[in-house]
Amino acid sequence: MKTTSKAIVWIVVVFVTGVLFGGALTFVIYQPNKPPWTDHRMSTRKSPDRLLGAITEKLNLDEEQQEQFRKLLIETRDQFRAARQEIQEETRERIEAILSTDQLEQFDEFMAEAPRHHPLGRQKERKSP
Repeated sequence: MKTTSKAIVWIVVVFVTGVLFGGALTFVIYQPNKPPWTDHRMSTRKSPDRLLGAITEKLNLDEEQQEQFRKLLIETRDQFRAARQEIQEETRERIEAILSTDQLEQFDEFMAEAPRHHPLGRQKERKSP
């Protein structure tokens, strides 16, 4: 390779590296302030306490308000869980109506390999067609 070609390659490599490093550094330093409810760690999936703590601190909730908020968060979480379960069951029934028995067995094997968080991948039992 000629000296000029090597120089061009090195300039491009240095430029691309600088752009990537600068972008990553900018992202780390200047992350936008996100509201607490967008933080996955604030999820009420297991306990509403982390989100409730952030809301209490921001809004200066008293004890009664905190308890009302905790109750609301738990009720809402439970409603979402029930709705999600119903949708998963309905989806599963619709899939069973589409696939043949052999295809359904293959589908079950395929979904057994799906990530744990995939809604249809968690279906352990299926209704007989």
